[in-house]
Amino acid sequence: TVSKTSMIAINRLSGRQKKISYLYNSVNPEFINESNNIGRDNNVCVNDIISENIDLNIPNLLYIATLIPRKSHLDLLEALSRTNSFFNVNLVGIPTNKKILDFIKSKKTFEGKNIKSKINYFPEISQRDLCKLLLFSSAYISTSMDEGFGIPVLEAQLYEIPLIIRDLDINRELFPNANFFNTTFELTDLLDEIKPLSKDKIIKRKKTLANISHSNLI
Repeated sequence: TVSKTSMIAINRLSGRQKKISYLYNSVNPEFINESNNIGRDNNVCVNDIISENIDLNIPNLLYIATLIPRKSHLDLLEALSRTNSFFNVNLVGIPTNKKILDFIKSKKTFEGKNIKSKINYFPEISQRDLCKLLLFSSAYISTSMDEGFGIPVLEAQLYEIPLIIRDLDINRELFPNANFFNTTFELTDLLDEIKPLSKDKIIKRKKTLANISHSNLI
C-alpha cells in the first residue's frame, strides 16, 4: 500500500491485524528524464500543440483523469461555471463516458450552466507534453472522492504546483500543504484565488525540474 491511511482501512475492513508494510509510490524514469530535459531546455516554449494551448496572461489549470463519473469531473465544471475568473483549463485523459465528454465540449454543466473559461481537451499526450503542461500550470486540481492517492498529484507536487484537492484522509496525510475542499462552493472559492504564473516562477520551477531524481524524491 502507499500510506498509513490505507493500512488502517485494510485492518478495519479485514477485521484482523495484518502484517502490512507501506511505501510511497515513485514516478517512473521517463517522467524524471523528461522533467530534467525541460528544466535544462531554453527553448521549451517553441511552437507545438502544448505551447499553442498555454496562455501565460491568465491562470492555466491542469486536471488529469479518465473523465469518468467516479472522478467527480462534474464538480470541476460546476465550479468553473460559478467563478468570476477566466482560466485556461487543460483536461488530460481518455473519456469513457460520452455524456461527460459532451459537457466538456459544450462547456456546460449538468444543469446547463455555461462555462466562460477556455477548455483544452487532450485525450492522450506524450510524457514530455504532460511535463510541459505541468511546467506552465498555475494550479493542479483533483476532484477524486474515494480513489485516494494518485501519481499525477505527486507529479504536480514535485513541480511545486499549488494543489487543489478534495479533503480526504489520505490527501491530508500525503499532501499536508495542499488546498483542500469538500463542496463545489469551496472549490469555487479556491479557483477565485488563483493568479497567473509569473516568469520568475517558471524560471524557478525549471531549476527544480533539472534536479528531480530518484535520490531526492523522498
